[in-house]
Amino acid sequence: MKKMRINGQWKAKCNYCHKELASGPRAGTKHLASHLKICTLKMLKMKGGKTLSQPSLRMNAKEDGNVFLESYTFDQEVARRELGNMLVLHEY
Repeated sequence: MKKMRINGQWKAKCNYCHKELASGPRAGTKHLASHLKICTLKMLKMKGGKTLSQPSLRMNAKEDGNVFLESYTFDQEVARRELGNMLVLHEY
């Protein structure tokens, strides 16, 4: 993290994703440590640029009753979109 002053306020800028986070005497540091744990660009750099997605297995049933395993990779954007659709559909 780099500490910098932006528009008169102290900010901490991530060295990897360049996200600006609150900084200063009252902001604390827990959110900075939490960000470093989940910063995907940092993880990619630490793993040598390899993808972080790991395929998983799931069961899929065909109409004829046969069940088979298939691999899939979790995608956060797809999950977020589907969750939004579910909330609208079921009126939560």
